[in-house]
Amino acid sequence: CSSDLVPIKDHDFFLDVVELLLKMKVRKAKFFIVGDGSEKSHIQERIKFINRKGEVVRLMSWVKDMARFNAGMDVICLTSKNEGTPVSLIEAQAGNIPVISTDVGGVKDTIRNLETGIIVKERRPELYASNLCDLINDEQRRTKLSQNGWNHVGQKFHYTTLVTNIDAYY
Repeated sequence: CSSDLVPIKDHDFFLDVVELLLKMKVRKAKFFIVGDGSEKSHIQERIKFINRKGEVVRLMSWVKDMARFNAGMDVICLTSKNEGTPVSLIEAQAGNIPVISTDVGGVKDTIRNLETGIIVKERRPELYASNLCDLINDEQRRTKLSQNGWNHVGQKFHYTTLVTNIDAYY
């Protein structure tokens, strides 16, 4: 999870999901939250509670090279309450990383549901956790989603496509 640490990004929802995953039969996993902002101290307290039995969640400051950071991730999560066009999801897919997101704003325009990632239709931590658990445990499914990501982003968001679309508009 990467973003400004502000209420609209709903890191509490993400941390609720992590707590549920720890109770499920999920492969050993580590979770990262990247950023800084008004919710930092609250998030740190939640992480401290979750990590009481061992470090599972790590809060990191801003990362300058997100492409390099993302390359080490198996899945990128977004749990926002609202979004415009989530560039982080486009970047993840361009890096062949499967994504999972709440169904908000422009997410439907950036992800092909069940082809390049998963859009969780209902805003329920249990449903999100179940989908994420399946994704974590199923390497074949992650590979399929990641392979589709670059093609989707290349076709839809490549600068030549955007220039062509703007030219056609005018």
